[in-house]
Amino acid sequence: MDNKIWGYIGIGVYGSLVIANAVLQGSYAARGGYKIICGLYKKYKKSDKSQKQNKLENLTLKNK
Repeated sequence: MDNKIWGYIGIGVYGSLVIANAVLQGSYAARGGYKIICGLYKKYKKSDKSQKQNKLENLTLKNK
């Protein structure tokens, strides 16, 4: 009787640890993905700005 109860408690603790680990891994993955997306977005914004700058320079050169 006692062994079964301890077995269930052990399974419950192990299961909760596995779930907690999975949640932590998921949050790390989400944070990593967020950083990657932010990095790409910033890079895109920078390239977008430089392209606009180039277009402006080209227009001013053509007008001269």
